[in-house]
Amino acid sequence: MFNLEQSISEWRRRMLAAGIKTPVPLEELENHLREEIETQMRSGITAERAFAMAVERIGDASRLREEFEKAANPLEARKRKLLRAYLFFCGLVIPYSILPIQWIIFQRAGKVEVTGLEWLLAFGSIIPTLAFIPAGRFIARFVPVIIREWLQALLWVTVLLVGAVLYRLLWSVLWANSLVHVQILLLWSMSPWLGIAFCFAEWNDKCLAARRQFRSVTG
Repeated sequence: MFNLEQSISEWRRRMLAAGIKTPVPLEELENHLREEIETQMRSGITAERAFAMAVERIGDASRLREEFEKAANPLEARKRKLLRAYLFFCGLVIPYSILPIQWIIFQRAGKVEVTGLEWLLAFGSIIPTLAFIPAGRFIARFVPVIIREWLQALLWVTVLLVGAVLYRLLWSVLWANSLVHVQILLLWSMSPWLGIAFCFAEWNDKCLAARRQFRSVTG
């Protein structure tokens, strides 16, 4: 006698054996399979026939694997590289280029005095800033892929709001008695954000790929 749940479990094992794990979550495909089965059964088709038709519509493991292994669009890959270059330029090159020019001009005008220790503290923040970039990209590997765009947007907005609140709380306890110290503290407190941006960029790529591939195999 046909057992629908057992058949779905066997289908799931075939998908896993074929390597259908990521970037498209297998749970999403299974949910789509179940929806197709329910739709077919409402029209009076038996569970066995509905299962066969749903599997045929979604595709077998080998076809799905081929879909998942298709090369990414070169134009999209180039856009992603440009975005990362832009993040790196804005988060690192600009501030650490403007700061020494500003300090030198202000020192010659007699408006500020910058000690050797302050120069060391300011440019020492480059180390954690650079370290956060690979750390953020590494963390992105473990962030769950989200197919639904609204849920992805909600999560990102939540991260920004929480980060803004924490940043505000941090600055409420920091103390600086000069413009130089404020700038040094600003550099150190901003160092994690470049890593967060790279983490989001990597995670967003995964979500976009998963969404595109899931739509291609589910119609």
